[in-house]
Amino acid sequence: MRTSDGKGRAAICEVLVTTGRIRDFILDPEQTGQIQTAISEGEYYGMQTFDQALLKLIEEERGSYEEALKIASRPQDFRLMVQSLGLAARTRGYSGLHCY
Repeated sequence: MRTSDGKGRAAICEVLVTTGRIRDFILDPEQTGQIQTAISEGEYYGMQTFDQALLKLIEEERGSYEEALKIASRPQDFRLMVQSLGLAARTRGYSGLHCY
């Protein structure tokens, strides 16, 4: 992703750590769909989703909300994450975000 200063790029990485829970989800085809949720809840183990990594860049003001929204895995959920952290004030000029 382009950095907000326009002088470079920042890597956005989804991180999966093979915990017992993740291993069980991988081995059981009926539970494989739960892997994304486990990643999003696995910060203690160093896990993060792609969108959580994007959010960190926005929090650190290293990337722009507009750019992050374009590449977010789940744009609507990403908007909600930004709003829930009170970062919406930084993005009010962007017409795609509605704050109530």
